[in-house]
Amino acid sequence: MLAAHHDGSSCVEALLAAGADPHNGCAAALREAARCGSAACTAALLAAGSNPRARQPGTHWTALHWAAAYGSTAVASMLVQAAPETASWRDRTGKSPLALALATGHLAPARCLLERAPLPPASEVLPLLDGARHGRPPFACSLGTAVLPLHAPLAARQRLSPAEWALVPAPCPGLGAALPAALQRSTAEASLLVRRLPAPDQQRLHTAALCLARAQHDLRLSAPLPTPVVWSLLALSVAD
Repeated sequence: MLAAHHDGSSCVEALLAAGADPHNGCAAALREAARCGSAACTAALLAAGSNPRARQPGTHWTALHWAAAYGSTAVASMLVQAAPETASWRDRTGKSPLALALATGHLAPARCLLERAPLPPASEVLPLLDGARHGRPPFACSLGTAVLPLHAPLAARQRLSPAEWALVPAPCPGLGAALPAALQRSTAEASLLVRRLPAPDQQRLHTAALCLARAQHDLRLSAPLPTPVVWSLLALSVAD
């Protein structure tokens, strides 16, 4: 535990080679590695058989909870890959790793979870993002516009209903990255997304559409470009 807490990867590896139990104390060493953000210690402990699903007595935190709460993005990514289901596990107070990352202002691990972990329904994620944006409990302070880019990975991976789109702030910087996925699902959802783009992105999209129409006219194409190709070209104009 002490070696992992102080990011002593060479010491951790030596102890493991000498027969130390990687799961001793319900994977306490793995949790310490997650808390201090040691990717090297985390990798060594996981390779040796430390259980990423082990919960800490009392708090019910897994190593992923510690990584999310302490801003350890690289470690969070490794733990999501090792035990993706833990991304939805809640601690004794009902907080998921995503909720902890947002509550502590660590947006990088929050984005990692939204991009790589199994997603809960958007109806659960959007209130978390909204609470973080406005500083409502359990969030200690408002993250303001810093949290806005986190809507893009959610919209890219999950269909949002019109009622859920109403919870997405407008303008929402970075949301253009989700336009290709929204277009594949439906033009109606893509329209809801476009309405929430910042004005410069909307202008870029409008200009791209005009340029594309002019190019097709000037080239005198025998047939218009396939719709999926047009969508892809337009989406590139606002994809960050």
